[in-house]
Amino acid sequence: MNFNIKLYSIKSERRFLWFIVLLIQVGCLFSQKLNTIEEVTAKLQNCKADTTRVNLLIELSLIWDLTDHGKSFNAAAEALSIAQKINYKKGMAEALNNMGSSAQGLAEYSQALNYYKQLEDSAVKWNIPFFKMTAKLNTANLYRNKGDFSNASQLYFEALKWSEAENNILFRAITENNLGMLYERQGKFDEALEYYNKSMESHRLNGDTTEFSKPLIDIGNVYALTGRFKEALNYYLRGYELNLLLKKKDGVSSALNNMAIVYFELGDKNKSLEYFRRSLQYDVEMKEMDGVCNAYSNLSNYYLQINDLNRAFIMADSSLKIALNYRILPSIKSAYSMLADICYTQKKFEEAYDYSQLFSSYKDSVLNETSVKQLSQLQSFYQTEKKEKELLIKEKEHEKDVAEIKSQNAWKITFATGFILMLLSAFLIFRGYKQKQRANNELTEKNKIIEEQKGQVEKQRDLIEEKQKEILDSINYAKRIQYTLLAHDQFLKDNLKEHFTYFKPKDIVSGDFYWATRQDDKFYLAVCDSTGHGVPGAFMSLLNIGFLSEAINEKGIEKPNEVFDYVRMKLTNTISKEGQKDGFDGILVCFDQKTNSITYAAGNNAPIFIQQGQLMELDANRMPVGVGERKENFTLYTIDAKPGDVLYLYTDGYADQFGGPKGKKFKYKQLNELLLAIHGKTVTEQHSELKNAFENWKGDLEQVDDVCVIGIKI
Repeated sequence: MNFNIKLYSIKSERRFLWFIVLLIQVGCLFSQKLNTIEEVTAKLQNCKADTTRVNLLIELSLIWDLTDHGKSFNAAAEALSIAQKINYKKGMAEALNNMGSSAQGLAEYSQALNYYKQLEDSAVKWNIPFFKMTAKLNTANLYRNKGDFSNASQLYFEALKWSEAENNILFRAITENNLGMLYERQGKFDEALEYYNKSMESHRLNGDTTEFSKPLIDIGNVYALTGRFKEALNYYLRGYELNLLLKKKDGVSSALNNMAIVYFELGDKNKSLEYFRRSLQYDVEMKEMDGVCNAYSNLSNYYLQINDLNRAFIMADSSLKIALNYRILPSIKSAYSMLADICYTQKKFEEAYDYSQLFSSYKDSVLNETSVKQLSQLQSFYQTEKKEKELLIKEKEHEKDVAEIKSQNAWKITFATGFILMLLSAFLIFRGYKQKQRANNELTEKNKIIEEQKGQVEKQRDLIEEKQKEILDSINYAKRIQYTLLAHDQFLKDNLKEHFTYFKPKDIVSGDFYWATRQDDKFYLAVCDSTGHGVPGAFMSLLNIGFLSEAINEKGIEKPNEVFDYVRMKLTNTISKEGQKDGFDGILVCFDQKTNSITYAAGNNAPIFIQQGQLMELDANRMPVGVGERKENFTLYTIDAKPGDVLYLYTDGYADQFGGPKGKKFKYKQLNELLLAIHGKTVTEQHSELKNAFENWKGDLEQVDDVCVIGIKI
């Protein structure tokens, strides 16, 4: 039948770990109801930037994760920023965990792995083993979601050993549930049931009966996969009712999807279609892309089974497009297989063959024999190691008993001799001490004064060094966060034919930034100069990136000039209420790959365009993206580009650099002449020429501003 049973724990267990972290920090219980968004927002309005605000933002992030991962990420990012300022370690750990989980929900797997790695590194540095294992378990869940069972299984067994060594029953329950899912994927259903039941028993021991919602659905999956549909339906109904009571939308969606499959098998096709559609509705509300792909795939299979081939093709094609866009390998594989079946049924044999070839190219990415073998080896190793440890403990206890008996006999013999020698030694030491005491008293008084003065100087020196190190560590950490949000080189390579990026901050972090995103057939690239540089500039760049992302990815604004209008409005309403004129100068370019058109908006910064050996400085609005003298709307410009043309986007840092034989500015004219001279070379050579020219001009002088230059061959 090839319906996709939905594994609830793929998404829910990462949120479950959030509750563990929240339990440690704010003392809430799993059985308690979270505050509403309105309640938390109201508390935040009059809350200072302290630990209370961090905790509220973490709670807000947790609530948003049930419906909107983008807003969940933003709340966690704000919590991280405040926690770093006040050196609130638990707050930083929770925020990193939430940011990773939100990125995972948005199918941004590389970013999610990056945040989990930051959490693990920080936990090691702070010597907090729990957060280290939380990062490992979340990383394992992500690997499993991507189909990388080898890495996932290794991390799960590490987590299981740690939870047993620390007697952490809740952590053990989560890990056991995840191991059950791994065995289920391998088709080892007896082992899967064993671990699911272990997980339920661990939850029962810990008093967390509300958390039965996950293993209930997982046990139902095993029964469904083995053809025991009535038993499966019973577990699904229990899981559905419990998740509905707890308002866990992801669990409700999983239960509905799986009940739809069972009803189809039992012959109730109308109820099956109703439940598939309800499950899809929940996934769309939560913006769970892997769940949406799964729902479309199941609807496609449903229509295929009732011979409605046109609807079946539409559903499978929708699943494929979303899976390709978010790089969800299991869903890509499933969609290609479904499309091949549909085309074959339609007697479109050539298309069916093409889809089957694409399916074959992906199927080995999801599961292979090595993964199965490694999982079995790890399970065997874990059980063997556990037994060996138990035998070793018993052997050591026996040796300890024998050693104690021998020690008692030896002690009786040596005690008398030792006592006499001790008395003699004490007498000799006391006599020598009295003789030296008189001679040392005067010298001791003098040394005491010197040591006190020296100690005060060293204490002040150590305090200064510690503060300097803390500040430098915080700035370096901020750099890692900022670089995570900048456009990744691979992402640019995937969307631009040829390009180079020359990015050189004046300090460790930068007010200049380059950022990119993609929406359907439109690829957006921004090169901007935020107000200030260093730490203040970096904070502005993070805020500006957040507003750009909100405009395009959340509000769905497509035209670059309207994006700038929206960002200016957000800046004016948030940071410019007291008369500040913070914002940025910059360029936002939109490459429409469907129409092969290029549009842009520019504020106080103009693109440079070279066509047939002629350099043109393109139009721009003479106003910043923020509060300025002018308030009219930004203009939408169009570039009439042809293959071989070159587009340059830069900030003012390169042209404003002092240097050369007379210590003057480089200036825009000289920069444009340099770009014209090198535009015919490869992008790698252009990058090298720009870098060498800048360093030679600067010489031994200090860099005056952040530098950012991006070149694009059309």
